[in-house]
Amino acid sequence: MKKALIFSLLTALFLGFSFDVDAQYRGKKKKKKKSSAKSEYFENSGDFFSRLWYGADVSLGFRGTNIGNFVVAGISPAVGYKITDNFSVGPKVGILYNGGRVSNGTEEFRLNITDYSVGAFTRFKFFQNYFLHGEVENIWQSFIPANPSLWVTDSNGRIETTRDASFHYYLGAGYTTGGDLALNFYGLWDFSEEFNSVNLPIVIRTGISYRF
Repeated sequence: MKKALIFSLLTALFLGFSFDVDAQYRGKKKKKKKSSAKSEYFENSGDFFSRLWYGADVSLGFRGTNIGNFVVAGISPAVGYKITDNFSVGPKVGILYNGGRVSNGTEEFRLNITDYSVGAFTRFKFFQNYFLHGEVENIWQSFIPANPSLWVTDSNGRIETTRDASFHYYLGAGYTTGGDLALNFYGLWDFSEEFNSVNLPIVIRTGISYRF
């Protein structure tokens, strides 16, 4: 009688343990399937890289001043992340080269200036081909003294420059031609610059974008 009772208890414990293990196993399988479906969703429709777009503003031209003429060439690559299909944010960097000759009235000197910048932007697209653009940017810009008598040249006849950092913040709007590879044109108001009769702080930019 005792043996039968002990056997019955052990059988009940074993069956209970088996059911418990089986239930845990089934639960893990369900979680695994759920996790697999979730990762598949992100891989197919919502992963990080699928929401990135790429662009670059470019500049090339000539600039005339009262002390000389310059060739200007620059590029500002950027990467945007689409928080929604129309709203994106991202970082950008820039490099701008000014090269030419300047004169103090009696002599000519070579001048080569390279400016650098780093910033962050936000952009909102509306009506398919139009967008609003806001940006903050820190620019490390080189200068020469306004008074030619203070110019100092190196052994190669180039005027030595001094570098200073300035913080800018912009707001404006633009137009994109649309499609995976598009041209962008936009204008920004530089709120960090003084607006007066001789200074209109508007920045015009042109560039290209991919998947914007």
